[in-house]
Amino acid sequence: MKSDTAVPHGIAGPGRELWDELNSALEFHAAEQALVVELCRSVTLADLLSRELEALGLVVDGQRGPRVSPLVAELRNQRLTIARLVASL
Repeated sequence: MKSDTAVPHGIAGPGRELWDELNSALEFHAAEQALVVELCRSVTLADLLSRELEALGLVVDGQRGPRVSPLVAELRNQRLTIARLVASL
């Protein structure tokens, strides 16, 4: 792909940096490009979750008292998704 490839919706911050770097250095077939889009979206989401977790803290108040923020599990899931997408490429 060319470096001027339009950035899809939902890609920002570190996901955008990755998008720019990958698309300026490599060429992808349509199926690969779809994986790159999802990879960059996942990187963007992981960054947002990480920032939110940093702002709110690891512990939240639950019905039964303090508990680990559900953002921890979601961030872990995004990191696993990123690893799988990278392995698929």
